Amino acid sequence: MPKYPIPVVRLLIENPEGRILLLKRVGKYGHGQWTLPGGKAEYGQPIKENAKRELKEETGLDIKVRNGPYHTQDSPPTPKENYHAITLYFRTDQPADLDIILNHESSDFAWVSPEDLGKYDIAFGNREGIEAYLNIKNQE
Repeated sequence: MPKYPIPVVRLLIENPEGRILLLKRVGKYGHGQWTLPGGKAEYGQPIKENAKRELKEETGLDIKVRNGPYHTQDSPPTPKENYHAITLYFRTDQPADLDIILNHESSDFAWVSPEDLGKYDIAFGNREGIEAYLNIKNQE
């Protein structure tokens, strides 16, 4: 692992019923846990374009990524996750097309109500980003 923080983007997608999209991870990191769509930023690509690319790669959704980020999270290494990530959370417009097409990084998806989030093992500290969004939404 590199000895410097890794920039990561995450996207919060809310459907018309107010449910949030979570993906069930497979692979080396976060296997079996749930996360918001997103991933590592690519060098040379503007961060908002990184977010849009990750969203398309992981879900097949091609929707507008709002200006942001709405939340930034510093996640230093832990015994469970041995890397240092700086995560930028973005909101999206509500998708007109809710047909999710998963790539190889996820085995399932769920539209989760805020009340049911506690039932999910959420990876990478994404719960913090979700809670920040819900706080902003409640103030709007």
